[in-house]
Amino acid sequence: MSTHNVALGNHQAEYRARLKALREAARIGIDDLKAGRYKAFDSFADLDNYLDKIADRVIARHRTDQKRK
Repeated sequence: MSTHNVALGNHQAEYRARLKALREAARIGIDDLKAGRYKAFDSFADLDNYLDKIADRVIARHRTDQKRK
């Protein structure tokens, strides 16, 4: 088998793995939507504030964990 064929085979395997992961993520997202597991926002500003609060909590938790080490 030539080097070219090996490289092509590796790319195909990587492509298939990524496609499988994408399909699984899409399935999970669709299942969540169907089950009502999502959050709706009235405006971009509301979404931005929500994400800022999550980021602040994660950063604070990370800092606390770093101090314990």
